[in-house]
Amino acid sequence: MSFCVNCGTKIEEGIKFCPGCGMQVGAAGVSINQEKAVNIIQAQPPVLSTAPQNQGVIMADEKYCFSCGSVIKRAAVMCPRCGVSQSMRSGTMAIDVYCTSCGKTIKKEATICPFCGVRQEEIQAPPQPQPQPAVMPTAPQNQSAIMADEKYCFSCGSIIKKAAEICPKCGVNQSTRSSTAAIDVYCTSCGKTIKKEATVCPFCGVRQGEVQTTGYPPGYVPKNKTTAIIFWLFGLHRFYVGKIGTGILYLVTIAGMGIWSVIDIVLLATDKFTDKNGYPLSKN
Repeated sequence: MSFCVNCGTKIEEGIKFCPGCGMQVGAAGVSINQEKAVNIIQAQPPVLSTAPQNQGVIMADEKYCFSCGSVIKRAAVMCPRCGVSQSMRSGTMAIDVYCTSCGKTIKKEATICPFCGVRQEEIQAPPQPQPQPAVMPTAPQNQSAIMADEKYCFSCGSIIKKAAEICPKCGVNQSTRSSTAAIDVYCTSCGKTIKKEATVCPFCGVRQGEVQTTGYPPGYVPKNKTTAIIFWLFGLHRFYVGKIGTGILYLVTIAGMGIWSVIDIVLLATDKFTDKNGYPLSKN
C-alpha cells in the first residue's frame, strides 16, 4: 500500500496520477509509508456539522427553529430568537444579514427584526426629525433622551425604533393604541406575563389569538371566593388558599386578637385576597 507524498491520498496499484492532487506517480515510487499518511490525514481540519450541537430532549409541544436551531413552541409562528417565520421554510437554510433599521445581524428570512421590531420587507428611509412632546404621559420616569428615529412604546415605555410595528420588549403592536394603557395578562402557551394587547408572545413566539380575560395561566384552577369566606368563619381560610405558614400564625395569635380577621374579610369582600401564588380568587 502506498500513499501520495504530497497530499497523503491512498494510491491504488496501477494508478499513475494521484486522485487527490494530480501529482504523477513516477518510477521512483512517489509514496510514503502508512504512518506518515495517517499523520497527514489527521492534521487536516475536521468537517464541522451545521446541525446545532448538544441539543437536549425537547418536549412534545416544542420543536427546533429551522433557521437558528433554538428550541421553541410547536405552535410558534415566529422564532423569538432569530425572528424567522416558521412558515417560510425553504430548501436552503437562512443566512445572516443586517437589519435595515438597527444594523444588527439577523436571519435573511426574518420578517421582523427581533432586536428593534422593524419589518424587513422594505429598506427603511432615513427618518425626518420631528419635535417630541415635552411630556410623555405613558412613559416611565427618569428616561434618557431618545434619538430622532426612536420613540417610546405606548405600552411598556421602552425605547424602540420609530418604524417598529411590534415592540420587541412586550410584543404589543404599536398600531393598536387605545385610550387606556395595556395591562399585564398571561401568555396562553408559556404562561409568562405579557401585555394584554400583545399579538405575539415575545418569550415563546406563539400568537395569542384571543385576549386573556381571566388573568390565570393556562390550566390553573383558582380557589373559590365563596368557599374561602366559609372557611374564614372557622379561621381556616388561609389553609384553604395554601398559605399554611400564615394560617398557623393566624390560629396561634387568635387572628391577631381579631384585627387580622377583620383585615382578611375586608380583602375577601373587595376581591383583593389572593392565594399562595398571588392569584385572585374566582367568583364562580
